Amino acid sequence: MPTGCDLMLISFNRKNSQTNQNRLMKYIPLFLAISLGIANGKSNSSGPDSPVLYGEIIAVSDDRKTVTILQSGTDKREITITKKTKLSFVGMGKKSQELKVGYWGKAKVKNGEAGSLKLTQPVGQLNPLGPERISMDEKSIFTAVDVNRDSGIDYVEMSRSIYHSPKHGPDKFEKFDVDANGLLDDEEFPVLLDQLTWWKFSRKSADNWFTQADINGDGKVDQKEFGQTFDTGNHTENRFKRADGDKSGLLDKPEVSEFYKSLISGGEEDEEGDSKRKNKKRKK
Repeated sequence: MPTGCDLMLISFNRKNSQTNQNRLMKYIPLFLAISLGIANGKSNSSGPDSPVLYGEIIAVSDDRKTVTILQSGTDKREITITKKTKLSFVGMGKKSQELKVGYWGKAKVKNGEAGSLKLTQPVGQLNPLGPERISMDEKSIFTAVDVNRDSGIDYVEMSRSIYHSPKHGPDKFEKFDVDANGLLDDEEFPVLLDQLTWWKFSRKSADNWFTQADINGDGKVDQKEFGQTFDTGNHTENRFKRADGDKSGLLDKPEVSEFYKSLISGGEEDEEGDSKRKNKKRKK
């Protein structure tokens, strides 16, 4: 038969158990959210049901209400164009503005219907500026990219020479084409340049960037200093780890210099590069 002390202990344990259970119940939604996030850790622009898709348009129905996009180069996605679909013709003149096979499309989709569809002309063969771009000024780059000499940079010219990103390119071009005439003029183009990693960091030397990054002056750059200086957003941790060759948790001047070289030599959208590397790791 339990004593008074035993009964008190049983009562305490029951109360304590109930308290812990209540606490646990509070966190179950969070645990579920985290678990689902890990299980479904996919890009919003990949997979057969992704809400965002981009790729080449391979078919358009006669009534112009159905479009088939080749997503990721392999998956055919058929989407419906409705009266509510916002159509945008990015970086092209009025004569070229049509829904046609061979163009590229970036669409936001829900239940098979396109909420928006941004159309761009095919880029074709890339013609990136060479290593000399690092020493070029804004005017020289503008002249080199403006191949057709119409005093403006269209989407194709931008994509061929300085910023090729089927996923982010249409959005970036629209953002900086302030007057929406399909061309970036000599005032709009520099604003775009300022957003490009290779341009931004090539304006100063590796030594200058190291000095700026070494905020506390200890001759090393930690992850916080790295993020504050190189402004890598959600990719800070991954990029810091890649730069940290000796895995010490700190970057010395040679390591920052190597990272700097990778920044100014890159031509593709850095975020896409990081995403591809993550996907490869997941597949392994």
